Amino acid sequence: MAAKSVDIKQESDLLAKKNDTTKIKCRHNDNSMLNMLWYQRKDTAMNLIVYNYGAEGKPVYEDDLENHFQMKRQDILNGALTISDLRLSDSAVYYCAVRKIRCVYVQQKFELFANENGPAEIKCSHNDNGMPYMLWYRQKSTAMDLIVFSYGATSDPSYENGFTVGFQLKRHETLNAVLVISNLNLSDSAVYYCAVNFSDGVLITQWPKYITSFPGSTMQMHCYQNDTNYDYKYWYRQRDGEGPVLIASYVVNTPTYEKDFGTGFTASGSEKKKWTLMVEVKKESDAVYLCAASLHSD
Repeated sequence: MAAKSVDIKQESDLLAKKNDTTKIKCRHNDNSMLNMLWYQRKDTAMNLIVYNYGAEGKPVYEDDLENHFQMKRQDILNGALTISDLRLSDSAVYYCAVRKIRCVYVQQKFELFANENGPAEIKCSHNDNGMPYMLWYRQKSTAMDLIVFSYGATSDPSYENGFTVGFQLKRHETLNAVLVISNLNLSDSAVYYCAVNFSDGVLITQWPKYITSFPGSTMQMHCYQNDTNYDYKYWYRQRDGEGPVLIASYVVNTPTYEKDFGTGFTASGSEKKKWTLMVEVKKESDAVYLCAASLHSD
């Protein structure tokens, strides 16, 4: 989510014929958001199509999508995504997003081998002192979990549940850090990511990325923001082919549930920065769940 309540407008529904060409327009209201990105969501997968920087920046397409998709920007505030030679596989939800961007070089070791029961150290360095927030993630299979985050070199790291033992973040300066994993076992084999962010934007981190649960069980998802002034927090549900529907909103830690979400959903948050949604799993629970935060309620 972008900071300062950026208003982004897109068409809600668009119908077109097979083999035709269609254009999806996007408009926002913040000239400081130079980076524009387009995503395609099908089922539970969200894929980046293309992004660019500024009105005259050359679009950067993912994979081999340039022949099928074309991104154009009239100016900073207006852009469009054109899809040519439409096919049935193009039926999806398309998102336009904007953000501030700063070029930061983050360096990690590509591979690391260590002995079972021994320690492992994963180093991370970057080149921008204006990026005081550091976050470490672990990816196993399709799930990505936040391990720990910290602000600058002097604050104490904040560890997530499940990572309070056996993981230690050492950060003696803003630009360099080490994640130490002690008493290694086979379950620690994974991909580990280091990420950094600046403090004048609201970074919304949501995890896990994917959840698979059986009916009758409870699934739990979390959100974290780095700006403690944003008291208003939200959870949304988006089913395939529909727009986002508000589940619950709350100021600080007091939730208010929308109609049809009074049972089976529990929104909670013992901290200003972090909030959680628990859902009693039913067949109709299959959806994308989104979180957001804002400075004001409007």
